[in-house]
Amino acid sequence: MIQQQQLRNHYPHVEDDHDIIGLEEHTKTLQTELMKDDERRYVVSIVGVGGLGKTTLAKKIYKHDIVMSRFDCHAWSSISQQFNPGDSLLQLIKTSMNLGDNELNRIKELSMRDLVGKLYLYLQDKRYFVVLDDLWSFEDWNTLSPAFPNGKRGSKVLLTTRNKEVASQVDPWSLQLEPHLLNDEDSWELLCKKAFPKNMRDVACYPTNLEKLGKDMVRKCGGLPLAICVLGGILATKRAEIKEWEYVNRNFTSNINKGKNGGVMGILELSYNDLPVHLKPCFLYLSLSPEDYVIPRKKLIQLWIAEGFILHMQEDALVTPEDIGKNQYYAELIQRCMIQPDKDTNPWRKKACRMHDLMRDLCLLKAKEMNFSDVYNDHNDGITLNSSRTDTCRRLRRYSLHLNDQAKRYDNLYFNNSTCALRTLLVNNPRGNPLAPLQYQNIILLQVLDLENAKNFSTNITQEVMATAR
Repeated sequence: MIQQQQLRNHYPHVEDDHDIIGLEEHTKTLQTELMKDDERRYVVSIVGVGGLGKTTLAKKIYKHDIVMSRFDCHAWSSISQQFNPGDSLLQLIKTSMNLGDNELNRIKELSMRDLVGKLYLYLQDKRYFVVLDDLWSFEDWNTLSPAFPNGKRGSKVLLTTRNKEVASQVDPWSLQLEPHLLNDEDSWELLCKKAFPKNMRDVACYPTNLEKLGKDMVRKCGGLPLAICVLGGILATKRAEIKEWEYVNRNFTSNINKGKNGGVMGILELSYNDLPVHLKPCFLYLSLSPEDYVIPRKKLIQLWIAEGFILHMQEDALVTPEDIGKNQYYAELIQRCMIQPDKDTNPWRKKACRMHDLMRDLCLLKAKEMNFSDVYNDHNDGITLNSSRTDTCRRLRRYSLHLNDQAKRYDNLYFNNSTCALRTLLVNNPRGNPLAPLQYQNIILLQVLDLENAKNFSTNITQEVMATAR
């Protein structure tokens, strides 16, 4: 038990370089390319399948000392498949400019045209370095590119994409780097760094009979870093004993044959199945957040507590539910590679996390399978959960609305089914669009309500909901 606890004590604030194995050569190649004193602004690309380590490599370059000293300013934006240009431009402005809270709030009110103009004017007399992580289409690039002037000689844009054609369309004359899959040696090294505590891997003091079994499992990951990290995260919670590893191997082999994308989803599904019972709802709760969303740790833990997910069974009265949520629940999801600490591109956001796209796909799939939650991505003027989804509405407990940041106002938030059993409603509202009073009369069981950045909202909602409930 002591050994198992040691394996679990890997907390998200501890720096490590687990994920950069096999990327050293690519790091040097990119560094050389970014140092070139080109007259025009070049767009360098990192291309490859999901889970290959494109974002990890981009982060490594983004915070590299030599690269940092080369450029006057740096900016980063995580693009998603559901492209949100306003949010992407805001990310670039936040990461490149040193702005106070008041000015940031004013910027959120700007139109797309004004956001593009503001970023353009700021960058035009600087040697800048911009990263666009996970670009999905050439159309998305065309929307953002007017914000990127030539700037000083040597300015660069680095993008990561799964589509090689997108990289060729954006800049056919620049480097398009395709990281290779890890070989067997690097794969085993990465697994060891994830699965064993440092004192064991430094002297290779793990049992020798584990090595053959571990290499057999890691070979099935096909050299894909994400799959290896997830497998290592599972093994890190087990004792370094052949019986426990054989148990993982049996489930691993079974699941990898079920998965899509070359078996990757099967590996990720195993990571979910291996979660302790108390962590599964905490993981599924992340399905309520938008793609590539930076999730503040404090807020996430508060939501877990409000939902009753965190079991406070400590005899020590000084140990709070927040402590348990941070040091046990949150830390173990990090250790298992189910979520990733967001500390590389936004240094002031060390107390936040995000999910890999493939892991989020699994989270959404499981949440819907279990009727744990549902998500609405708004592209209309009004939002209604009504009789067209009567059966779902009767059972559904948690719902998340992802509002379109281009709309000016949302006057219709209706829940029309009188038997609605909704307990949780989260509204993702990045631009702080005004919301009219929620039509809450038919959601009298509501317990958790989060109206992110909402303005001009009814201040007496609590009293009104309580009165309706009575």
